[in-house]
Amino acid sequence: MAAATFHQLDWLFRATVEAVEEAILNALTAAETMVGQQGRVVHALPIDYLEEL
Repeated sequence: MAAATFHQLDWLFRATVEAVEEAILNALTAAETMVGQQGRVVHALPIDYLEEL
């Protein structure tokens, strides 16, 4: 197996970063407000707020 060139690795790292970024955004926008033990509330992140960032 031949060693990868810098250009090939750069492309691979960029693709990985984009995939992780997309996964994080999907998780943030899919979350819903939840009530847990002892009445603890975790609110969903408003999509409008996320768009401002």
